[in-house]
Amino acid sequence: MVQISDALSYLHSKGIVHRDLKPENVLLTNKDDVKIADFGLAREYIALKCADPENEWLTYYKQYYMNTFAGTPHWIAPEVFRGHYTQKADVFSLGVIFFAILERDYVTFE
Repeated sequence: MVQISDALSYLHSKGIVHRDLKPENVLLTNKDDVKIADFGLAREYIALKCADPENEWLTYYKQYYMNTFAGTPHWIAPEVFRGHYTQKADVFSLGVIFFAILERDYVTFE
């Protein structure tokens, strides 16, 4: 769970939102390292942009939201359905993955 969190934190620090976090997109290497995969829906996200770039001495910032529906319904944040979300939607998906990890039922194969 720490490695998944660190990977998502790194993506967000680079201004990238995955938008399709789900267990199928979290891979485990043969050395037990976690890798996030499938960046087909990922996009760059800049939370704040200067509203008046010609007047550099005046700094106005406006909050921008993503508005396109992306992701797998069982794993996405409610605000994605409303089409008004930020990179925090990835954090919601991460929480759902953690819940699935912690609450999974063990299946035994005979």
